[in-house]
Amino acid sequence: MLFVISPAFACAEGYDHSYAKLSLTEELRSLDESDLSSFGISNRCIRRNAIKSIRFQDDQIAIIKVGRGKEIVLTLTRPCLGIKRNGFIFSPRSNKLCEKFDYFEVMETNMICQIDSIQPHIRLENGY
Repeated sequence: MLFVISPAFACAEGYDHSYAKLSLTEELRSLDESDLSSFGISNRCIRRNAIKSIRFQDDQIAIIKVGRGKEIVLTLTRPCLGIKRNGFIFSPRSNKLCEKFDYFEVMETNMICQIDSIQPHIRLENGY
């Protein structure tokens, strides 16, 4: 499972770091298949009509908005040069967007970029 967590954090003096790590670990472990379905992920796919927007953060990771404040992290198998800057063409082979099966094509360069993973975008309670 891939989770994107901001590297920035604040820490009070004397704060027990092991507690924070344990709590986060427990929370991540509590995710199960039913949690994935609440994000619209089923069998490592998202229905096309559930996708509100796809925005690449860099040349390998995109955030997909699926409504109701939920987001999904899409990771490509390797960096796809220019996909953030130039945009992309997406022509799914079915009514779903699936990892290991579908791909994006970078506009201008026609570079093909395969989807490696589709995971819920989990934010910590304090915004991290």
